[in-house]
Amino acid sequence: MNSYRDAMTSHIDEDQRGERRGESSAGTASTNVRAVEQAYRAFERGDLDGFTALMSDRFVSRQSDAVPWRGSHVGPAGVGSMFALVEQHARAAFSPDEIIDGGDRVVVIGRAEITPVTDGRPRVVRELHVWSVELGTLTGLDVFLNAPSDLLAALEGSTERIGGLAQGAVRVADDGLPVPEAGDVHVERSEPLQ
Repeated sequence: MNSYRDAMTSHIDEDQRGERRGESSAGTASTNVRAVEQAYRAFERGDLDGFTALMSDRFVSRQSDAVPWRGSHVGPAGVGSMFALVEQHARAAFSPDEIIDGGDRVVVIGRAEITPVTDGRPRVVRELHVWSVELGTLTGLDVFLNAPSDLLAALEGSTERIGGLAQGAVRVADDGLPVPEAGDVHVERSEPLQ
């Protein structure tokens, strides 16, 4: 043993020394963690082009069924459309608290401040982001949030709605069901909040 630290940590495997926190044994973040950190910096700057430049063309953002921008948004164009939906309903900012390197999965635990346009009252909620990353290129994002019911109700009331979808986002058939247009982003739908 060369040092006191070596003696005290000889029983700890590499995973426990820091790789779960996005560090190698040398203390540097992985390529995939750096890509996720770049995505958050672009998001903070409001740089959608910088954010989408980090994505593969097959990137899929899966958003919580609890929010109006719910569903799966595919590719840079789909993500752009998703952010347009977010802006119709709220101002949102995310602050990462912890980044966990899982190789091709990077998990981020943090806080989102969401201010619905209907009432202008900001709320801070916990969010969990699970990124899929291949060799520094973002391929997917799953977002989970813990939001109070008053926030979700305010978000649902942010725009006039038809069948639970934002008016203007879809064409409605005579039977009242949405008719997808060519090139529309696929959005999975859950029942409206009560």
